[in-house]
Amino acid sequence: MSKSIANAAADSIKSSSPMLTVCGVQMDVAIRQPEVNLRRIREYAETAVRQGARLVVYPECALTGYCFDTLSEARAGSLTAESPEINSLIQISGDLGIALMVGTAWSESDGTLRNAVLTFDRGQWIDTYFKIHLPFLGLDRYVLPGDGVHQPIEIDGVRVGIHICYEGGFPEVARCLTLAGADLIVLPTNWPPGSGVSCQVIPSCRALENRVYFMAVNRVGTEGKFTFIGNSSWAQPSGVEMERLSATDEGLLVARVESALARQKHLVIEPGVYEVNRIADRHPELYRALVQFHE
Repeated sequence: MSKSIANAAADSIKSSSPMLTVCGVQMDVAIRQPEVNLRRIREYAETAVRQGARLVVYPECALTGYCFDTLSEARAGSLTAESPEINSLIQISGDLGIALMVGTAWSESDGTLRNAVLTFDRGQWIDTYFKIHLPFLGLDRYVLPGDGVHQPIEIDGVRVGIHICYEGGFPEVARCLTLAGADLIVLPTNWPPGSGVSCQVIPSCRALENRVYFMAVNRVGTEGKFTFIGNSSWAQPSGVEMERLSATDEGLLVARVESALARQKHLVIEPGVYEVNRIADRHPELYRALVQFHE
């Protein structure tokens, strides 16, 4: 096939494939003040809609804050399915006709604490993801891990995978989401000082190695001893970083996700001479060490 014909075919696929405008919100968060955070969440959602967004992603624990000092403080600061803020998020999603992914400290009906991202779409609560990999830090000192990687959530035909903060450093999670069909992987996070390398390299690296879009949504501001480092960013499936926010200021990332680009895993640089496929070229039978327990 000639390059001109191949390019025309690619353009045809691109024009008919699902597309999604996604906004990531880099914001300050008031710990133990969900009503204040909720008001900011709505304000940013309204701004994102004016940017054309159908999906708005907020930082880890954007509703509640993260740096709880004791178990009792974390319990008191967490939300439940009966918390009025949940109905407010459902209403925001419905009123604006958008999807929201919002992080929160979470108490289940049996009192179990979790670090969660709740997803709402057009007035429906459609998913709750619990963080699996937990550092010894803030809220995560008191929560139990989730029980598995979730299937990507489909929004307007685009498949979106979720993991949280520390999990960005575990490439197995992003790879599992990719194998499950994710076009975009989002990472709501609370990167504190000391995470500068993570925020610089993880988005582009995970995008490149999985051939997906990747968006990391961090916060700014200070809680307790930590001043969070911002630097929210997103990268294309090529691994090229497309936008990065500042280390200190609130703001919006705006990404246009083209599912066809993320689903084109077989890259033909020069037909028959230089071709790569980061999914098909794997050898899972050689990776048994990855699923063995190591102390």
